[in-house]
Amino acid sequence: MYPLSLILLIGFLRRDKDVFFYVMPFSILGTGVSTYHYLLQKTDIFGSSAVCNTGIPCTTTWINIFGFITIPFLALVGFLIITFMGLLFFSQEMEGKET
Repeated sequence: MYPLSLILLIGFLRRDKDVFFYVMPFSILGTGVSTYHYLLQKTDIFGSSAVCNTGIPCTTTWINIFGFITIPFLALVGFLIITFMGLLFFSQEMEGKET
């Protein structure tokens, strides 16, 4: 998610209307990774085969607000917001080019 802030800032400062194409691959990939990490923490879908076995395992929950808000959940929400806002921006740009 951190590279996205830099990419979006540069796109904003340069008024680059194609920033959507740079951001979406990172955002969609981040959504997948965050979903995987959240499911790893909160469900038994993947069994006990955690990828991170050295040090602190991926199933460690650092924060747990209301029983479902964890760091991977917050990252997932952030990536979804970026994705949907990017799609909204892209659709508005396409409508503007048609007229």
